[in-house]
Amino acid sequence: MLIRPEATTESQAATIRLIMVFILLMKLGEERVW
Repeated sequence: MLIRPEATTESQAATIRLIMVFILLMKLGEERVW
């Protein structure tokens, strides 16, 4: 299975975005008392 550099870059950008959103949700979760 060959992976094009463009596809790899796009997947990396998507992963970084997901991580950033996850960290943001974690920070919001820490501010709330469950």
